[in-house]
Amino acid sequence: MAVMMKKPWFYVAVSFFLFPSSTYSQVEDGIYVIPNLDAYLVILSNNDIVKSYLFSLDGTDSWWVTSEGSRVGDKVEMIQTTQSDIAAVVVESSGLGLRMTDIYCNPYPSDNENGCKALEPTVSVFPVLKANGNLKAIYQTQFGADYVVFESDGVGVLLAFEYQEDLSDRGWIGAYTGILNDELTFTAQETAAESLPSEDEEFTLEFNLQISDLTNPQASFVNFSCIDNRPNPSERGCEYLEEIYFSKLIRKF
Repeated sequence: MAVMMKKPWFYVAVSFFLFPSSTYSQVEDGIYVIPNLDAYLVILSNNDIVKSYLFSLDGTDSWWVTSEGSRVGDKVEMIQTTQSDIAAVVVESSGLGLRMTDIYCNPYPSDNENGCKALEPTVSVFPVLKANGNLKAIYQTQFGADYVVFESDGVGVLLAFEYQEDLSDRGWIGAYTGILNDELTFTAQETAAESLPSEDEEFTLEFNLQISDLTNPQASFVNFSCIDNRPNPSERGCEYLEEIYFSKLIRKF
């Protein structure tokens, strides 16, 4: 369903990834860049529990993986499980940014020749966008996408991580911005960056995100609109999409 779903809410301009940042004394929530890997890292925390997404925006070669862990003093320790390995890293403050170092990496299964090749033993990580607002949450859609949502200096930010052909094909990423108004609705969407441009889609979709509150921020789709672009529309049109794929968001972090 990813082919039909790539009309997201609010875009993070590519220029966000180029903003200079001040020194970080600890591992703070937000978006970071890892030049050695040509990749980005987004970190969100809930008390001492941490969730992160490591991703690369490189057209058809784009990819994303998730990690979970916790804060240990000023450091963050996280575990990452993929189809080829089980690894753990520690992230800590270092100069103008962070340093990410392997704790261990084991191929899975043990004779998998593709395991433990994604990361260098130690890489430098530099901050580009802080998650310093009251809203920090991760939601999952009915078509399996993860939506990482937070505020940065009053701007709403969404990172969308979607599957493509199957649940092992983590190849589509979108980044978006918007305004969180007094009613806690994300509006004023701006298009910026996607791993693959949305072209010749079967459906044109537009919608906003309604946040319930900032204490336990549940979310729902509002102001949904849909245009069926297919030459020969079938019964599985806009009403079907809204009911089956855009009627529920579940918060998972």
